[in-house]
Amino acid sequence: CRINKDKCQELTKKVEQMAQDWQVDSFTSQKAFILLRQEEETIRPYPYWGEQGQQELRQAVRRTAQLFDSCKTQQEYEQLADRLRQELGDATLAEECYAYLPEICAEHAIAQLRVPETVMFAIEEQAAVLVSKHQLANYWLMRDALFEMFDEGFFGKRTTEVYRSYVHVSSTYDAISSTKNIADEAENGELPIAVCYRCEKDFEIR
Repeated sequence: CRINKDKCQELTKKVEQMAQDWQVDSFTSQKAFILLRQEEETIRPYPYWGEQGQQELRQAVRRTAQLFDSCKTQQEYEQLADRLRQELGDATLAEECYAYLPEICAEHAIAQLRVPETVMFAIEEQAAVLVSKHQLANYWLMRDALFEMFDEGFFGKRTTEVYRSYVHVSSTYDAISSTKNIADEAENGELPIAVCYRCEKDFEIR
């Protein structure tokens, strides 16, 4: 099962469980497309609608990767979020770029394992919120923009190096590296980690 072309493990698993009880003599493959439209009054303003908005988002991802690559020390990396806020002019987008891109690379790098589809947001002065990645407007768009950039060889011969650097600074990679017997823990393809994004109080979940 896919939501906006991206596989949804949770829904896929539900269908698999249903199919286990089917009594069949033959096999036929069918596709079903379900179109969902959100009620207008529940839609919050989104700054990156349309082709122009999507282009702005792609440029933000590319600029983020450039600034990330320019960080040569841990101190510079720790200051990256503030630099992104200044350059991108959108505090939420800056935090998304800073937080999402390393985890996206790590998830791609360990594609043989199933990582959770839900993430937690711990926003300063607010209660923590658990959200499905499929509910996030920018997550998958950022992923596509990031790998489009890598596929184009944006960093030339250093493209793979930048990709690996992103993987190494991710919380996912850190959790795996610090877990003993990860092969046993990940039996049946389940990775025993969860991602929590700690955000400034002006961050909004999009």
